[in-house]
Amino acid sequence: MTESAAHRIVLAERCTIATVAALRDQIAKNLEQYAECVIAGAAVRAIDTAMLQLLVVAKRTADKTARRLSFEEPSSELLQAAELLGLRAYFA
Repeated sequence: MTESAAHRIVLAERCTIATVAALRDQIAKNLEQYAECVIAGAAVRAIDTAMLQLLVVAKRTADKTARRLSFEEPSSELLQAAELLGLRAYFA
């Protein structure tokens, strides 16, 4: 297990239910291997509820397991979608 460095995951331009399972597996693997994981959201142009739910659950899970998951440069589209669902605080 690598504890020192944070691992970075870059979100795609379209984040939809079609890619939730793959991203879930990638986040889980990285949180097992690294003490910190950063999810970069600058490229996101479209995001659906399923993906937002995954990101929030991943953040909550990381918090409960003494891991750190943070969001880097969330796009305005990501923030707008999160705002509509009352989840913006997770991405601030």
